[in-house]
Amino acid sequence: MSFYSRCRFATVISLLLLAWIMIGCSGKPSSDARKDTEESSRIDPAVWVSTVQRGNLQETVRGTGTLEGWEDLQVLAKVTGTITRIHSRLGDALQKDSLILEIEPEVWDLQLAQAEAALLQAEANFETNAADLTRYEALYVQGDISDMEIEAARAAEKNSRSMLLSAQAALELAKRTAADARVRATINGYLAALDVEEGEMVAPGTPICRVVRTRPLKLRLGLTEMEIVRIKKGQDVRMIPDAFPNMEVDGTVHRVGVAADLQSRLFPVEIRVQDFPKELKPGMVVRARIVLKEHRDVIIVPRQSFVETGQGYKAFIVQGNVARSVPVTFGAQEANNVIVTSGLKEGDQLVIRGHQILEDSARITIERTDDGL
Repeated sequence: MSFYSRCRFATVISLLLLAWIMIGCSGKPSSDARKDTEESSRIDPAVWVSTVQRGNLQETVRGTGTLEGWEDLQVLAKVTGTITRIHSRLGDALQKDSLILEIEPEVWDLQLAQAEAALLQAEANFETNAADLTRYEALYVQGDISDMEIEAARAAEKNSRSMLLSAQAALELAKRTAADARVRATINGYLAALDVEEGEMVAPGTPICRVVRTRPLKLRLGLTEMEIVRIKKGQDVRMIPDAFPNMEVDGTVHRVGVAADLQSRLFPVEIRVQDFPKELKPGMVVRARIVLKEHRDVIIVPRQSFVETGQGYKAFIVQGNVARSVPVTFGAQEANNVIVTSGLKEGDQLVIRGHQILEDSARITIERTDDGL
């Protein structure tokens, strides 16, 4: 073996001995060292925290519906004829008895004149026959006329009276028909639809127009049996139109149904909307909240801040960098918020996100803090 080979062999043996000595001296790591390592590698859960505050909460029943005019009338033709003139157009404001259109009024006026003439003739005939009967009755008492003659006089008077009554009825019918030929508004409102044009032929039952009274407005809702038992006439209602999400309109419960609809099984409720901006119109969809009760100066927190347990519910409040579990009870609820009746107080730092994975006294990292719930 050469000199250089012997040197390399000695170096390898020295390194192996050194490694064996270091391994023997090191032994197993201590428990404290392991604990320090585990703690340094652990990541505390990140949570969101908010300060518990007092506020007001309204218990409500919610529903969605379409606004309607307080009165909404579909006008139908009552006579047969041609539309000869239209006096009002779509969107026009109408007063009660305003003339909307005419259906050959001259024709019906002529029939009215004929009925008036027929009535005059019937009146004259009746007066003549009544006078003749009076004279015949006197003659019959004196024995100057026969039984046959008095019976004929009585029959003539009775027949003329019947003709008079018939002529009177015909005249009333002609007056009504002549009036129906002139279509008028029966309420104050607006012409919401005009379904005919001049020159068009119509018959009884033909839709002519639609008149809507737009103030006040009306909202109909359908509520379940659990909701309807809490509704009373006069309760306040808050409404937000879909077309104007920043607008809130007030109303009151006007009528409460006593029976459910046979198809939907919902109970009808009618809401009166008296004061509202001019932008609000019949046909708009609104979301309504009927106010059942208002709670003032109470602890209000989001419903999702709780964790359900076998005995009820719990929440987590922050003390330092630790989350403490506290049992809670709550009362009225509105949407996602509830009134806490025990377990929390004003000023508590409540964990509102990340609490689902927490245990009592768990160390946490606060990722976000809100000023208030």
